[in-house]
Amino acid sequence: MYQVKQPFTFSQETNPAQTGEKVDVALKKYMEEQRLITKNLYEKLDHMFGDLSSKFGSLSTYVQKLEVQIAQTAEAAKKQNEGKKKKMSLRTGTNRRDTVGNQEELTREGLKASHYKDDVRDDHGATTPPQDPLNRRMEKLKGSFALQPLFTTIERKRRSQAK
Repeated sequence: MYQVKQPFTFSQETNPAQTGEKVDVALKKYMEEQRLITKNLYEKLDHMFGDLSSKFGSLSTYVQKLEVQIAQTAEAAKKQNEGKKKKMSLRTGTNRRDTVGNQEELTREGLKASHYKDDVRDDHGATTPPQDPLNRRMEKLKGSFALQPLFTTIERKRRSQAK
């Protein structure tokens, strides 16, 4: 059996005043560290806020300039197009009004008039596809993000076939 030679006692008694002083010193040191950390944090936040504020100011100035440019461009385009009527041309390069009654001439050239009847281009060369029920349903589904890659592939195939 194991015998304890000396009983376990606290031989060193601490003075409550010394313990209080040690705690005060430790608290003062901790408070000073926290003050420095807080000061550094506030300085960084002030710098970041000032930087973001200046960037926001320059961005808003740039947006205002763009708004003025857009307004001026819209006015110029409106003035330029006031007297003009929109011409619609087919893929063949002829105006749509010219093809009415000329179906024989178009078929003689090997083109089917019914194929070009609804496929029209405006002055800027943009093509308006024929409106069939399938196209209308596909246009409704295009808003779905999950189906977007499928529609992109379909559009590429259509463009390559149109060429």
